[in-house]
Amino acid sequence: MAIFKGREALLKNLQDAVRPEDQKGLDAELEVGDFLAKALPKDTYVIAQPEVGELQPDFLVISPKYGFRLIEVKNLSIRYIDKISSNGVLETKYGDINPLVQVKSYVEALKNYLVSNHVYFKKYDPFRMIGYCVIYKGLSKREFDYKFSRQISSWNPIDRNNFYKHHLFLNDQKNEVVSFIEKATKFPNVNLILNRVNLEEIVKKLKISPQKDIDEFYRIFSEQDEKIAIITSKISKINETIESYNVNSRDDNQEVDISKNKNKETKSNIIIATTLIIITISAFIYIFIVGTSGTASKESNNVITTQEDGDKYYNFNHLSKSIGKIVTVQGEVTRFYYDTESGTKFLTLTDGQNSIEAIIFKDTKVPFINEGDTLIFSGKIQSAMNGDGVEIIVNEVRN
Repeated sequence: MAIFKGREALLKNLQDAVRPEDQKGLDAELEVGDFLAKALPKDTYVIAQPEVGELQPDFLVISPKYGFRLIEVKNLSIRYIDKISSNGVLETKYGDINPLVQVKSYVEALKNYLVSNHVYFKKYDPFRMIGYCVIYKGLSKREFDYKFSRQISSWNPIDRNNFYKHHLFLNDQKNEVVSFIEKATKFPNVNLILNRVNLEEIVKKLKISPQKDIDEFYRIFSEQDEKIAIITSKISKINETIESYNVNSRDDNQEVDISKNKNKETKSNIIIATTLIIITISAFIYIFIVGTSGTASKESNNVITTQEDGDKYYNFNHLSKSIGKIVTVQGEVTRFYYDTESGTKFLTLTDGQNSIEAIIFKDTKVPFINEGDTLIFSGKIQSAMNGDGVEIIVNEVRN
């Protein structure tokens, strides 16, 4: 079991945190720190919130076997990520982030700190002893690989290997963490001269920051989620109001004598309700679709198929024209995968000629699904992660 320094400060920051977004980040860091301390060998130090010059990495691991490893922790759900790049960029619904660049930015600062504070490193350049990685909490490698499989397969082998050398998914890679951290470096064959005396001196001089710098992206994500929740709530209330108007209208139609004033009031209410719907839906579309390239096109007859019962389903071969739209499709489930860690369901649907990938997140209530079932799926169409085709984020499934 490794020696965990800075845990008390990290725990205090978590206990003092007021905003949910701050708690989310700190809770993940505490969990990752506890796991690293438990998994890594006893001659290793896990240091939380170290002060490296003016910077503050999430963790610094120091080992006499392989030197220094800087670690950035991200607590992120797969549903936020729209696209990935082999250089570590994550394109999310609320902007791009690159945790890999973030943790790499600490390398030079750590080197300068070591050279400035330890005579030992004036003789031996510590740069080749420093590695770095990102540890994800909140999403699994299985769902990550599934969602972005087509894009990842388009990377060349070197880029793909480098990506996974520096990115670990704690949910389902816990057994790999020891070897992963050791190999998370550009210089795997460095001959270390870092004995116990040197190591203990480094650890003793390192300061633990009493105050944790909160990652700004948690705040951004939380604010956007809050806006979406507010709009969703308003839409729900408007739907209830419209239903109430419909009931009142049916009751009014059953009465023979309806005053003109009553008619005017009802019409006025309907106009107000309709206006509210337009405003709310416009705001809803703005949040979800702003930044999406292209303009909406009118639905042509060959895009939608109208069934005998009056339901309209989008044809699979025209879904690429519906990016950003909420659509309904009917298809057979040819592949079904359930990720037990996240509760996310991944499906492949077909209409007999064309296929589309579908994703159902944990909080979406759906009936029991088997491969071979033909069901009706409603959800938002978005570009596939490698730009080849589209996928649907499902919000409703019915028979």
